[in-house]
Amino acid sequence: MHGSIDVYRYPYYEGSPLLHPTGEYLYFKTHDYYEKQRPERYNPETNEKVQTFHWEISPQFITGTNKEELIKNDAMYASMYNEAKTRLMECKEILIIGYSFGDIHVNDIIKNAIDNSNNLKSIINIIPSVTLPFDSKDIPTTQLKNFNELTI
Repeated sequence: MHGSIDVYRYPYYEGSPLLHPTGEYLYFKTHDYYEKQRPERYNPETNEKVQTFHWEISPQFITGTNKEELIKNDAMYASMYNEAKTRLMECKEILIIGYSFGDIHVNDIIKNAIDNSNNLKSIINIIPSVTLPFDSKDIPTTQLKNFNELTI
């Protein structure tokens, strides 16, 4: 839900000699420094190189006080967030590993599944110090301190 420290956003630009952003972009994961600094974009139909630069070399990692706004305004993160909301509603069990419940937008997804899912039968929370911060209704909740306590 927070992106990745080694994923970068590659905005598309068009035009010559002045370049203009198209509003489209993709994400890419690099293998080395050169790939990060000099990614190239090719036309998939002609295999012609159409872009050899980008200005957004900061990792695409969602942090700070406006996470909800960042997620809403980014196509990839908005899609992932909506998919998480949908999938959690379909789960029979939720396994939460090492999450501190410090993000309202993630808590909302979990709480919504607890309150509204007809499928959810159990919750397992694996973290030594933080219990579920909201009522789990009648859904059995197991609090574990580590993976060693997890049994089938």
